[in-house]
Amino acid sequence: MLSRILLTICKINCRRQSLIAVATMLAGATLTRAQDTTNPTVTFSGGGNTEVANVTLTISWCDNQDLLASTRTITHNGQDVMLQFDYTTQTGSGQCAARATSTGTLTLTTGTNTIIASIKDFALNLGSGSTTYTFLAGFVEVTPKGTSVTRPIQSSLTQSFYVKNTGNPGAPAKTYNLSSACSGVTSNCSAPSTVGPLNPGDSSSVTVSYQTASNGECAEIGVESAVR
Repeated sequence: MLSRILLTICKINCRRQSLIAVATMLAGATLTRAQDTTNPTVTFSGGGNTEVANVTLTISWCDNQDLLASTRTITHNGQDVMLQFDYTTQTGSGQCAARATSTGTLTLTTGTNTIIASIKDFALNLGSGSTTYTFLAGFVEVTPKGTSVTRPIQSSLTQSFYVKNTGNPGAPAKTYNLSSACSGVTSNCSAPSTVGPLNPGDSSSVTVSYQTASNGECAEIGVESAVR
């Protein structure tokens, strides 16, 4: 009877020791992951000189592991324009395992337009990029720039100007809005509201008509014309 009791206790102790040993091994195990030190990359679909005011731009976001979409920023000449862009995840691979694109439309200002975008990954590595558009809205000239002449009083007169599209060859034809201004003793100064369409290198004559006042013998007047 005694021997059976001791045998039972031994089995219980053996099992307990085994459980303790397993629990100790599991507690000492540590899961490790290589530290992510790779920055995301940001690239753009466009940039350069343009005569078009509204441009559609696509930004590509890429990382070797993951992208934290909530950290992205997009600015146009320092102004936040992120709400003008969507965010669409794409199928990636390799060093671009996490991939997404953002597409939006921007209205450029005359001259230099700088677009900067940035994003972080889950390890908070920062990636950024930029592109620049130069909006060449001034691809047009008017000659003469302005003129001052002496005209007889109480007369209906005209002054001719020439509008030239000075854009790059191959660029689309453009139609320009025209405005005119007469100074001195004049009235009824008028000109066509538009001129064109003009292909790059082409010019067109524009006539400004006006009326001189009825006082005095002659009047010095100024006539100007501008396009936009």
